[in-house]
Amino acid sequence: MQKPIYGKLYYNNKTYPFILEDHIVFIVQQAFEYRDDFKNFDNDTFLYGVTSNNAYIVFLNSKISQTVFQANVFFSIQGYILYKQQDIDDFGFDKLAFYSDALNVFYSPQKAIKQDFIGVNGDEWDGSFKINIQPSSKTNVSFEFDNIKCDLDFHRSLNLNRDISEIGNIKTVFSFEFKERIEVLNVAKYYLMLFDFLSFANNSKNLSFSSIKLIQKEDDHFLHVGDATIFSKESTYSRGFLNTITFDDLPQNKLGEIFEKIVQIREKDNRLTLYFPENEKESNWVDASKWLQAAISFEGLFSDSYPNFKVNTKGSFKKAKQLSLEKLEAYMNANDF
Repeated sequence: MQKPIYGKLYYNNKTYPFILEDHIVFIVQQAFEYRDDFKNFDNDTFLYGVTSNNAYIVFLNSKISQTVFQANVFFSIQGYILYKQQDIDDFGFDKLAFYSDALNVFYSPQKAIKQDFIGVNGDEWDGSFKINIQPSSKTNVSFEFDNIKCDLDFHRSLNLNRDISEIGNIKTVFSFEFKERIEVLNVAKYYLMLFDFLSFANNSKNLSFSSIKLIQKEDDHFLHVGDATIFSKESTYSRGFLNTITFDDLPQNKLGEIFEKIVQIREKDNRLTLYFPENEKESNWVDASKWLQAAISFEGLFSDSYPNFKVNTKGSFKKAKQLSLEKLEAYMNANDF
């Protein structure tokens, strides 16, 4: 559970003190003080403020609630964004970068590392070895989706602290890079896209993102301007490459096509919640009714995605289906149906 965030919220050219606890933004007031101020609040309103640490904060997908007689006013939110700069003019972003244990499993950080045990002599090893970190030109994987450049690569860091034993860190990062600046309220949209793709790869919705970075392009370089937090169920991610779909399991030239097919399900199919288990336990143990629900849903999804798949890929099936239809038509004509 995170610490509460305090600050002032801006709405209709007025400021209101607030406290953010979990996913609820409470307006601090005396009873009935602001009872009329939020009567006409639209849930699509761009809601932002400044925290007690002088950081801008933007609230995502705010939905207002009021107690009896409007004595209290509060908002439920899907998430929020904290900005690093104190004088930011534009809350939008040109690039969105995601970090997650599920991404580390999907595209292993080991791909960026080459080891050379140079001190091996016969059966003896003198303890020396060389680690070579590969450049992005050799590790970056890109594909286009909906006029967006999607990148898989690694964040590399080197530890120079003399008191720390770790050499450094390599983490997988997935990023959306846009041709034009995107409005800040769209962060949740792209979060859900990547969440759905990783749920497919893991056959589980038990995953989360350790970091979501908003990046703006200034001239010819990118600047990290803010960090997003999206509220989700507590994750106890424990998957490994042996029980997930990884990058190596997919044809690289088909990655963009697979990604697009999966992330479009949410807009077209309200059965999405039936496709992926909530966690690893549910994926290993399932009752007959849940199994049947998932099987029927996937069968329907496959038919919607690839109509007449067998007819188009199997000549014998196509011939048998055509013959059956001809016999059926002849029978119906002979019996005046």
